[in-house]
Amino acid sequence: MFRLLIVEDEENSRKGLKATLAPIPNLEIDTACDGREGCLKAIRWNPDIIISDIHMPVWDGLVMTEKLCKKGFAGTIYLLTGYAEFEYARKALQYHVEDYILKPVVPSKLRNLIEVKLKDLNKKRNSQNPQLCHLLSDEDSVLLTERLAPFCYTDYFLAVVYMEREHHLPLEVKEAVIEERGHYILTLPDKHYRGILIGFTNHMINHGKIDRISSLLEPYEHLTCIYETRQAGFISNWLLAFEQLRSAIPWTITCRSHFLSYDTYMEQEAGELNEDVFFKKDLQRMLCGGDFDGCRKILLKKISQMQANACHPRHILAAAVSGLVKFDSKQAYLEAVNQMAAARTMHEIRTCIDSYYETCKGRPASAGYSPLIQKALHVIDKSYKEPISLNSVAEQLNITPQYLSRLFMKEMSRSFVDYLTSYRMERAKSLLQDTNMKINMICVQVGYQDAKYFCTLFKKITGVTPNQYRASSPNM
Repeated sequence: MFRLLIVEDEENSRKGLKATLAPIPNLEIDTACDGREGCLKAIRWNPDIIISDIHMPVWDGLVMTEKLCKKGFAGTIYLLTGYAEFEYARKALQYHVEDYILKPVVPSKLRNLIEVKLKDLNKKRNSQNPQLCHLLSDEDSVLLTERLAPFCYTDYFLAVVYMEREHHLPLEVKEAVIEERGHYILTLPDKHYRGILIGFTNHMINHGKIDRISSLLEPYEHLTCIYETRQAGFISNWLLAFEQLRSAIPWTITCRSHFLSYDTYMEQEAGELNEDVFFKKDLQRMLCGGDFDGCRKILLKKISQMQANACHPRHILAAAVSGLVKFDSKQAYLEAVNQMAAARTMHEIRTCIDSYYETCKGRPASAGYSPLIQKALHVIDKSYKEPISLNSVAEQLNITPQYLSRLFMKEMSRSFVDYLTSYRMERAKSLLQDTNMKINMICVQVGYQDAKYFCTLFKKITGVTPNQYRASSPNM
């Protein structure tokens, strides 16, 4: 990826130059509206190319060029100039200006000029260290083939390393890779990925070298790698070969591995995902009691089960997203959902889950629901010991029971009765664990008058009787 800075005070010209150059691949473009801003951006951003007008307010193009030269700027500078300004612009030669672009600018000529310059810069980059290569376009793929041809490699180890939010491999990893002969590090189109390439001769693949790459990456939690070995004759386009590996990175979620061998099954489509009703109910049950750590554990357990069943990574990600129960502002929830949906590794999934549910602690379980549902949950919290019902709560809220029932199903994904029962059972569990209160008293404390009915309902929900639950409690 290369960087280009446009410095032009005239807004239409600035936008026009950017639009002309925007179609060039692997080129980031930024703009500045005067020489002073251009100088500051160039120092901070370090572009490969600057295109600047001469006459501008604050600092003109020549002042900016002079100051950048004194700062040791090593990039290429082009000055925009009219015929009347040409002699004036020649003064900039002492500041290492590459060339002049005459106004009015011809879009096709400007594009061609920059494309030629980028090719030259790319060759210079690659020649500085032949084991550090750019693989950003089909042209780079051809150049890589030409570079490797003299070594007569018969087989290759190809690997894509995902670096999460980082843009560079750790220096120790980078240096350890390129110190070996026949090892290459490739810059890929997505800045969060790097390619590693090892060539082998005489069809003798050195698995010790592959193990060494695994060992180099192992200490870094944020580095995830997927790799394969291929015969040279089966690689027609390097860019496509590495893109295939890059797209398979999410399978490291399913396989629970930071260093995974590519397989053709990773090309399969996700298919339809069947909703797990029990999973949702378990989450809601924990939410009822404000047990956000319980929500986190249930979600991680669900993911672990899906991994054990070799589920498609998209299905695992979908489950992870659905497991982020809304508890607070819509913005915070949506940010977490977007972060989870963009996750590519198990490390990112776990980080998102831990971070989200950590922020939940100390917040009311009703936050994030509509005002009516929040009021209904408040009524249940205050009156669950009493013989309340859908009708009585709806009456307190001045709405119809039918409307409250629909609202519960829409927001809570369960009926009013299911929620009330779960809430009471969570309170009963606490009393069984933390007190010596008799069962018939606990029954009354959580809103039931019939102890036999309470015990039957408790066993139906938990799978054990109240006495069995108490006996298994570590507190008793």
